Amino acid sequence: MFGYVIANMEKLSDKDRAHYKACYCGLCHELAKRYGSLSRLILRYDMVFLILIRSAAAKLTAPMQQERCVAHPQKPHYFWTNTETQYAADMSVLLAYYQAEDDWQDDQKVMALGQRKLLKKAFLQVQENYPAIGESVKKSLAALSEIEKSGRLEPDAAALCFGQMMGAVFAGPENNRALAEIGLRMGKWIYIMDACLDRREDLKKERYNPLPALPAAQFETILNCLMADCVEAVRKAKPEKDWPILENILYSGVWTRFEAWKKESGHEGSV
Repeated sequence: MFGYVIANMEKLSDKDRAHYKACYCGLCHELAKRYGSLSRLILRYDMVFLILIRSAAAKLTAPMQQERCVAHPQKPHYFWTNTETQYAADMSVLLAYYQAEDDWQDDQKVMALGQRKLLKKAFLQVQENYPAIGESVKKSLAALSEIEKSGRLEPDAAALCFGQMMGAVFAGPENNRALAEIGLRMGKWIYIMDACLDRREDLKKERYNPLPALPAAQFETILNCLMADCVEAVRKAKPEKDWPILENILYSGVWTRFEAWKKESGHEGSV
């Protein structure tokens, strides 16, 4: 369920685009530093949103740095990190491990099994460092798994489970309630978005999908309502920095894959 909470690069200013990319590269840097170069395989732009929103809440700044890396060996590139980058690297491991476990159980993907084995040591370390978050994530995913395995068509209940998992990740070890609410609402939106876009493939492969009979014409309305809830939660948190980037993600970037799906499936029209 990665790949939804991203920026629309074309609509960012040059300055904001550079800052956003440097945040992404900082996460890449931190993953390699903490868990080895192969951990870069779990790098996702989605986690940049987590860094930005938590950094804004904590009013953190970070100086730009330069380095060469495996991905950019010829030319130095800019990156920045702070304590939220470190936290996002840890949460990347936690979520990627559970994603790999889910992929293995659902489709017996060999790559998922390999990723799970690769991340096992790092995963156990993260679990030890963040026991409360780890337990909350595990509990929420177990509840979600029960709904999916039983075949219960309860999209609200299933989305709530995923939202609660994301709420725990966003709240962090300090249990920030405003950030928890953002994570909860964003998680619900992610779950339903994923269900909408994957429905055809899920039904074809006889996998669980909470929306088997919902007309595709209603997808956009439902997703708009859920994203409006998320935007409201972000505004209530009153982030004091990087608002142009956060606004770009919430109003434009999150719709990138949906717009691509509409074109591919013939459901044209603007969000």
